[in-house]
Amino acid sequence: MESAGFIISVVCFVISYAEPFSIFVYKPEVNATVGDRVTLPVRPSSPVSSGFWKFGGESIVLWTVEPPDLNVAYTKRNVLLLDNTSLLLLSVTLKDAGDYWVTMDSPTGQEGKAKVTLNVFPKPAPFTISVEGSKINAIAGDTVILSASPSQEVKHGSWTFGGNAVAWWSDTFPEISPDYSGRAAISSKTSLKLKSVRVSDTGEYDVTMSTAAGDKRTAKIELNVVTQPQPLSVSPELSSIKAESGARVILSVHISGEVKNGSWVANEETLFQWYGTIQNTTQHEFFWIELLPNASLLLLSVHPYSFTEFTITLESPTGISASASITLQVFNFSINCAIYNVGLVIAVLLVSVCIFFIGKHIYVKQHRAMGEIHDLLTIFCKGYRAALTLVMILTFCFIIAFSVIINKYWCTPRTRPVLDFVAE
Repeated sequence: MESAGFIISVVCFVISYAEPFSIFVYKPEVNATVGDRVTLPVRPSSPVSSGFWKFGGESIVLWTVEPPDLNVAYTKRNVLLLDNTSLLLLSVTLKDAGDYWVTMDSPTGQEGKAKVTLNVFPKPAPFTISVEGSKINAIAGDTVILSASPSQEVKHGSWTFGGNAVAWWSDTFPEISPDYSGRAAISSKTSLKLKSVRVSDTGEYDVTMSTAAGDKRTAKIELNVVTQPQPLSVSPELSSIKAESGARVILSVHISGEVKNGSWVANEETLFQWYGTIQNTTQHEFFWIELLPNASLLLLSVHPYSFTEFTITLESPTGISASASITLQVFNFSINCAIYNVGLVIAVLLVSVCIFFIGKHIYVKQHRAMGEIHDLLTIFCKGYRAALTLVMILTFCFIIAFSVIINKYWCTPRTRPVLDFVAE
């Protein structure tokens, strides 16, 4: 009995002077990114009988220990309790950031508490290089900027052309290849500026950048350098055309420079349009109008009531426009003036014949009825034949006057305009 009491006394003495129960935290603060698997590592100083994890004042895991097994009585959310009582979060979100408290009880009734802070950061966007225009067209002598912008801060970078270095930089110290000295420079930290570009500069330029973390990306920009194009211009061979009705008329134009698009418009109505090498004929009803290969316009037969003003408009590949207008004046000379001349001669002859027969009739009447005729009017008006003859004379006189006017004001060669196109 004495030995048993001694053992109990020793045990109580040891317990009274033993180290108190505590929880050791390996990492008091844990950093993670959205979507990561995170372990909140802890270790109790001695075996435990039960415990729980809390977050935001709410229990997320409860467990008890029945040696040698750990029995989880309750879990909440996407977490797991490891055998050493550490907490495993399978896929963290921004809402999981905060303080996690763990509480454990020892078999002797002692309680221990510990805190682990979890910081969750947004998932960083992947490192990329964006270019402003993957294809750039320039004219020889221009200054061109090949713009490239990284999504993150970069530490190193370089520009190459045809496998040869043009420019490179480390941190903020750019260097230029001797072959491009005075012509190339780094602009806005990562873009390439080329001065006085040449046709030989045409090709693909590669830009490579890397971040401090070692992420590396490459982007490409294609540069096309052409010589100075000839200015676009269009001029008509005749800006004003006079033609006879029914004539075949060509509205001829001379074009210099490269043409991309064009159109012919007459009196605000579109006749023809073309884009590049594709000709698009507008749906008009004027079958007598044709577009020639050199962009001139062919009018198969003109009339006084047809269009009077034609305009051609051209556009170059660079967007420069040029236009020219042609006015058309059509004269109607389809009436043959020789008809009026023949009519005039016939009318004069008929009037002469009528006067001759009237004079002869009066002469005969004077000899037959000397006592009955008192004056010339009575003789002339006596009988229907005299009246009919008078009407014929007046008609022929009207024809003579009409023919004289036509010949004077219409058919006289000196008043007829000079024509550029005459009907066949």
